[in-house]
Amino acid sequence: MDFSQLLNHKADIITEQWVTAVERDRKIPTTDSLSLTAIRNHIPHVLEALATVLSQSEENDVDSIAKASLQHGMQRAEQGFEPTEIAHEYHLLRSTILSNLREDLLRGTAEEVLRAVSLIN
Repeated sequence: MDFSQLLNHKADIITEQWVTAVERDRKIPTTDSLSLTAIRNHIPHVLEALATVLSQSEENDVDSIAKASLQHGMQRAEQGFEPTEIAHEYHLLRSTILSNLREDLLRGTAEEVLRAVSLIN
């Protein structure tokens, strides 16, 4: 099963749910002074890179997800985020991705699911 297509299909929903979760989360107080656009910043790029990594038809490029994640982290550091806030944001992103892909993951083989969850983590 190619979870990359599912992730691409659900990327906008995941992004919006994640933005809402980050905005409401009291463990990330730095977002109180940010607009929704500023909260969203590089997450669509992170999801796009993750979809590439999840794709079984394309050569897996883990560097692309690392670069997109690093760019998001650097932006957050410039916005005054504490490292724990950035880590918590990524926890929320991982949870949002997995909850949106859950039903599809349950239809995959154990090997496909382990691969996907490992890459998402």
